[in-house]
Amino acid sequence: MLALGYLLLQSAVTPDTASLSVLFWLTFLVAAVTGTLVIVLDQALVALGRGASATLRYALGGGVSLGAAALVAWGAHGASADVLMACWTLGTTVACVVGAVQLRRLVGYRPRLSLRPARGRPLLAVGLPYQLLTLTERAPGLVLPLLLAHMVAPEAAAYWYPAWMMAWAAYSAPMLMGIVQFSEGVRDPARLVSTTWASLRWSLLVGGLAAAVLVLLAHPLLSLLGERYADSSAGALRWLAAGLVPYAVLQAYNAMCRALGRYSEAIVVGVMLGIALCAAALWTADRGPSAMALAWLVVLSIAAAAAGLRLLAVLRRVRKDAR
Repeated sequence: MLALGYLLLQSAVTPDTASLSVLFWLTFLVAAVTGTLVIVLDQALVALGRGASATLRYALGGGVSLGAAALVAWGAHGASADVLMACWTLGTTVACVVGAVQLRRLVGYRPRLSLRPARGRPLLAVGLPYQLLTLTERAPGLVLPLLLAHMVAPEAAAYWYPAWMMAWAAYSAPMLMGIVQFSEGVRDPARLVSTTWASLRWSLLVGGLAAAVLVLLAHPLLSLLGERYADSSAGALRWLAAGLVPYAVLQAYNAMCRALGRYSEAIVVGVMLGIALCAAALWTADRGPSAMALAWLVVLSIAAAAAGLRLLAVLRRVRKDAR
């Protein structure tokens, strides 16, 4: 429903894009549904102790997407937006199907449609706060390029977005470890403290290695998109990669709030942080991507320091209550 609403809103706000093909609309909707299901499968399999299965899902999905796009580009000497969207959708669909097969082999689950809304109410009671918290984590990175394109200049968004997406490769490690921390904290509350510290260590280790690669190879990686991207965005990528440490602390804090049911607290923190991140980046946008990334890092670090102190206080209380 949200994906359809977005397409309708886009057509109303920018009528010149309303002529996008039916293929684009259909594949966009399918991608929204399958992408959501892949995230659900990720979390379900992590909760069942099979988080490593994500490697196969994403490897096959990504390989299919890239292979289809390369085949189309080679055969047609280029591709339109709707065809590229179809290639992307094919990859997410493959990842979704593989995940469903993995889940069925593990616990014998088969998806079934139901017309009994009462069954979904308990899930919504837990799922809606969880979704709102997840949105506060993801929204700043997704919304900022749109704000830059409309409020500053399309070029500002174009130079920011590749740096952000490469940095997200490092940020995904704390995000995934946060899911593990949440899962283990709910499964065994007595080990929440030790699980939190273990999750944070692994986030910094795995994500830190990825961040170090991005810092060292920022210019060569961005030069794959063109020398102008490398010259303009390499500094931004390095500053964003340095944000791995505060981002890992924030993910540990959010996972702790999820495990303890402190959704309201984490959502308020996430909303305030998201507004501050976007405002700081927009305020420094006229100075270039590096200044934006530095402002982003400063705001993220301040928030992580506050969240880290709160995390320590809550974990200390949990340990005291356990005794």
